[in-house]
Amino acid sequence: MLLITNVHLAKWMKTTQVPVNKWINDSLIRPSKKSFTNLEFFDIDLLRKQKQ
Repeated sequence: MLLITNVHLAKWMKTTQVPVNKWINDSLIRPSKKSFTNLEFFDIDLLRKQKQ
């Protein structure tokens, strides 16, 4: 499992943080349940499944 932050997620998806944050707020993508501290992390495998 590879966990990334929304900043890295935006770079990976070749977009900016603004649409990624909107997708998070709209619940189109969900942070990993394994998130810790005050940062949200995203599991790339789960994101690929959500995208399909």
